[in-house]
Amino acid sequence: MRTETQSWWRSKSLRARILTTTAGATALALVAMVLAYVVLTHAALTSSSTTAAETQVRQVAGILEESDESPAGALNDIPTRGSILQILDASGAVVASNDAAARAPLTELRPGVGEVQSDRTETTPNGLGEPYAVAAMGFHHAKSNANFVAVLATPLQGELALLQGATIILSSIGAVLLVGLVFLVARVLRSAFGSMEQVRASVAEISATDLSVRVPVSPAGDEVSRLADTMNGMLDRLQRADVTQRSFVSNASHELRSPITALRAMLEVAPEGLSAAATRTALGETQRLELLVYDLLTLAKADDRGLTANPQRVDAEDLIWDEVFYLQTITDHQVSGDVGPGCVLFADTEHVRHMLRNLADNAARHAVSTVRFEARRGGEHCIVTVDNDGAPVPEDLRDHIFERFVRLDESRQRDSGGSGLGLAIVKALAEVNGGRIRADVAPDGWCRFELAIPVTGASGAAGATGASNIADAPVAD
Repeated sequence: MRTETQSWWRSKSLRARILTTTAGATALALVAMVLAYVVLTHAALTSSSTTAAETQVRQVAGILEESDESPAGALNDIPTRGSILQILDASGAVVASNDAAARAPLTELRPGVGEVQSDRTETTPNGLGEPYAVAAMGFHHAKSNANFVAVLATPLQGELALLQGATIILSSIGAVLLVGLVFLVARVLRSAFGSMEQVRASVAEISATDLSVRVPVSPAGDEVSRLADTMNGMLDRLQRADVTQRSFVSNASHELRSPITALRAMLEVAPEGLSAAATRTALGETQRLELLVYDLLTLAKADDRGLTANPQRVDAEDLIWDEVFYLQTITDHQVSGDVGPGCVLFADTEHVRHMLRNLADNAARHAVSTVRFEARRGGEHCIVTVDNDGAPVPEDLRDHIFERFVRLDESRQRDSGGSGLGLAIVKALAEVNGGRIRADVAPDGWCRFELAIPVTGASGAAGATGASNIADAPVAD
């Protein structure tokens, strides 16, 4: 049963649940307030009437004690202000009363001489069907030398009628306040949920092929407006990511098509088999295709945060001289290297080798005649610079050059061999090893790429976490 109730409650709209909860909670609070008012006011009125009755019965008993007349005779001269007054003898019989209808004792209270007792009764023994505050006091009548009890019953009907009227007025005011509150809450909810519905409708219009739709932002500056701003920011990021992804797919397809087309052409013109020269060309295109696929997989892992490093001690000198010999073998450029002391890295060896190879290939493509490798210890990092005597990267393109498939105009020729992924790979691998890469200008005006990698024992070495923490690392000039 409870599960069915919960299911029914959850099936209602959020607006209906908020409105119902608000109305119910407010109604309960108002009822509790009215009840508290009735109980406390009733107790206060009853206590006040009882106190007044006790005071009055003391005054009556005092008059009767000193009267020279009998209690019955003196009773007629005592003002009772609407109260019923009885005189009872020692046996409890009514000796005198100012109300002819009150022939039987009004109460069973029998206080001793000088003692006052009080009570509250809804119906007197005489059948008077209204509430009374009853007070009784025993006294000694000196002239007759007898003990009597003075009983005074003060009606509470006026006080209760006042309480009833005040309760009705208070309840009416509470009902009006409840209706007003429900009305205001309904209007606020209608406005708020109306804005949220506009947000929902706008989001529903967004499709996978059109991310240009934006959520309307209310000028109110409230929570819904901030939600709309946040959602628009998210849509902006999604649109940029979609543009980046489409560009990536387009560029990757273009880069992959070139070696595949070359291989197909060679196979089509040589149905009987490839010559030795064609075989070497096909092998080169196959290697180019393999490297491109490897680069794409590396970037895909970086996007999915699946690219991790296995940091270990690695001597930068060995890897740098490998690249120097590599360029001396495949190019006619003058290639030199210089490694300072303390450049024992704490990084993934294959990642460092891959970064240096990409920087070496990039330098070879853009150099006029000279490529220069240098490595220096800079604080907790080894700063590796790869310079070439080609034109430096323009300052406004130094961040852009590390984006995927970005090539400067001078390197867009297909025979340059570049895919536009090499520097993007260097940036991804540098970051996953806790380092960074940037384009700069050498002191002699050459083109420079500067790679900073943590050294062994560096407190900031990121290892497999890939967290970059060397944004302010010292730069080797």
